[in-house]
Amino acid sequence: MGHKRNLVLLILTAILSSAPALAQNSVPAFLPFQGRATDAGGNPITVPSVVNFRVYPPTGACYLYEDTQTVVPNLNGFFATSLGWPTNTTGPANTFSAVFSNDVPLLTSCGTTYTPATSDYRRLELVVAGTPMAQMQSIGAAPFALNSNTLQGIPATGFVQTVGPISQGTITSLVDGSDASSLHNHDSLYAKISGGAFTGAVTTGSNIYATGSSSVVGIGTTNANADLEIYKTAPSLRMTAAAGGGGVMRMDFNSGATNRASIQVSEGSNGLKLFTGGTQAVNIDGSQNMTVMGNLNVGGTVGIGRYTTAQEALLVGVLTTQGAGAAGTTWFNSTTGEVMFWNGSAVKKVSTGVDGVSSVFGRVGAVTAQTNDYTWAQVDKTVSSIADLTTRSASDLNSGTLSDTLLSNNIPLKNGANVFTGANGIQVPTATTKALVLKSTDNSSATNIFEVQNSTGTAVETLRIHGRAAE
Repeated sequence: MGHKRNLVLLILTAILSSAPALAQNSVPAFLPFQGRATDAGGNPITVPSVVNFRVYPPTGACYLYEDTQTVVPNLNGFFATSLGWPTNTTGPANTFSAVFSNDVPLLTSCGTTYTPATSDYRRLELVVAGTPMAQMQSIGAAPFALNSNTLQGIPATGFVQTVGPISQGTITSLVDGSDASSLHNHDSLYAKISGGAFTGAVTTGSNIYATGSSSVVGIGTTNANADLEIYKTAPSLRMTAAAGGGGVMRMDFNSGATNRASIQVSEGSNGLKLFTGGTQAVNIDGSQNMTVMGNLNVGGTVGIGRYTTAQEALLVGVLTTQGAGAAGTTWFNSTTGEVMFWNGSAVKKVSTGVDGVSSVFGRVGAVTAQTNDYTWAQVDKTVSSIADLTTRSASDLNSGTLSDTLLSNNIPLKNGANVFTGANGIQVPTATTKALVLKSTDNSSATNIFEVQNSTGTAVETLRIHGRAAE
């Protein structure tokens, strides 16, 4: 038949201007389309025909989208199809939903780029068997689509409006520095922002950062004078480890990635440990006993360390690693009542806590003085008394070495001629029958065993074994 074919548009069952909403995952991204094909005489066309559906911008000869299909009319020329299926696309590489969006630039069939204006509409052209229809159909919005009551079932009052991307500035402008809790139904879970200052509660499962070299955090104050300042009547700072988890609560002091010092507390323990350079320096146990691993230097006075035998074992373990560097460390063992010290290689006792001499000529502990502990040469004779002669021998008298002036009033001195000089007499017991006994080994009656001389050395009285000598 030589009749000219016409394609009469009868019904557009979809609102084309609402096509941008087709981008949502919850709605189908195609457009149902119905029409009736007739020839120039108005008679229905009932044979299959190839139709190109082309979408154009408001002006120009370059289309944005082409959907090519073979439509099959019924006996009255009516047909129905759907536009937007990816398998039918034969035009530029634009998705069907993007074609109806005025937010993004679009490619054209001429290889150029079309940038939509805010209120741009679209035109639909039908090409039947290679012949374009004389007129294009303008695609606008359905009347109620201009003012939709809901979006995904949520009314307009359920959304927050702002100008441009959401930022610190737009949020501050949005709430106008006032309480924003009325904008939603989650009591207390909101933020109040005024002039860049934040108040309220924040609930997050992620991290919170204060970036920048001058950033500070103030709690109870808007003028923090440190990186973190808590300003209250009775401020507190608490770290809580999960009970039974065996974790370690710690506060680290670093220089970059290098740890300089650390305070650590083990979960389940009442003790505290101080580390310097990664090595433990101080240990305080749950009984408030402190062990210092290095030397302790003080400007004032300090009491001697007090340790039980069990605590002493811990201390000795540390001293052993330090060796001679810890020599002189002194402490009191409260279990044994002894004063102990570290000599650089072993533990020694200073005292057992009892009276007595602690050390005499190498004898340690409680000792008593022994004979010959001090030699005569060690005695200071200017202050010594007669009691110091208890260890002297008779040979000292024979040799004439006993010449201390402090002794001259107690013992007659002997000169080089074996003559004793002195003004003292000999006192003998009164309750005895023998006042003085002179014993001689020579029984000769001619030998004098006792002789009294005058100042010139002349004998004035003699005594022999058998009596007085003849005068």
